[in-house]
Amino acid sequence: MKVRKLIFMAVFSVFTAWLMYNVKSYMISSMYSDMIFTRIAVESQEYTRQIEYGIENGKSLENFYNIDDILKNVKRCSSYINKVYIVYYKDDKWQYTLSDEAGSDKPSSAENIKIRIPEKDSLYSAYYDENGDYFLSCPINVNTGAEEKTAAGYLVLSIDQNIVYNFISDNLYENLIQGIVIGVLAFLTGTIVIIHLRLSEKHASLSGFMAASITVCVGELVDIFISIYRFWLEIDDLIRQSASNIVAALQSDLDKVIEKGVSPGRIYDLNAWLWESSKPIPFIEKFIYDKYYEISAVISNYYIMTQIVLYGIMLSFVIILAIIIGLFFIFIGGLADKVRNKRRSRRDNKNGHKKESLVGAEK
Repeated sequence: MKVRKLIFMAVFSVFTAWLMYNVKSYMISSMYSDMIFTRIAVESQEYTRQIEYGIENGKSLENFYNIDDILKNVKRCSSYINKVYIVYYKDDKWQYTLSDEAGSDKPSSAENIKIRIPEKDSLYSAYYDENGDYFLSCPINVNTGAEEKTAAGYLVLSIDQNIVYNFISDNLYENLIQGIVIGVLAFLTGTIVIIHLRLSEKHASLSGFMAASITVCVGELVDIFISIYRFWLEIDDLIRQSASNIVAALQSDLDKVIEKGVSPGRIYDLNAWLWESSKPIPFIEKFIYDKYYEISAVISNYYIMTQIVLYGIMLSFVIILAIIIGLFFIFIGGLADKVRNKRRSRRDNKNGHKKESLVGAEK
């Protein structure tokens, strides 16, 4: 009887640990990917603005002089980027210019390039290709005389999924080891409890399933609390790293303007530019600068807390499911005890009647 409970606990523990790991992997991969893509999009903005400036001064994406050098510079700004495309719509189809192939200055069909139009005021839009690549579409916005800028085309960045995965693989591995260790400890604890538990015959299944379910659920709760704390530390560190890289890119843009001879005090739209730069970045509240025109970022604590709460809610669904499964088996155990007790009672009654008949015959 106890062996069945141990087998149930082992299977239950493995299932919940597997489910917990998959939820963690999804949440962490999603968050890390957003951070990486946002950083790449901001770092490439310097070159996007060069293209926008050229278009506003009469150039076209189809015949943009020196576009190859600009795109190669985009590729150099991040080791994650495989290829860079300029994609625009012409003759009722998408056309593109590729950065690192022969004849890259000649437009080609963009049928194999996955384009997802970004939402308004978004830095980028990401598309996952079935071949294992991410495609980041960054709008090239230009003034056309209307109140708002319109997209003349898109800077599309191809990013290998494996490179992104390698960035987060250590974190996923640590979560896997954490889940295994807590699962094994919970199983050993439950084994000791079940072996030393004095199960009454009337409630053997109920008590056994209850002990196994409680042990597994408590183990998963411990895993959740540890994971949330680790997630808080990791997201804070990752956001600060990403913010530092983004600030460096913006500072480089500002320094180049100053190097051209423009006095910092005469840059009247600096505050507006910093505000526009921070608006599409959810984890940065605003950018500020000091009297030496050194830019720094104010991290959004609201974003951090929102991500932590969302992470906790997603993990809570796992423990809720575990509790539901545990209650189901506890109910099944109680039902099995009830059926078994009825059968035993009937058998005892039959044996009692037989004994009474034998006694009466002897008399």
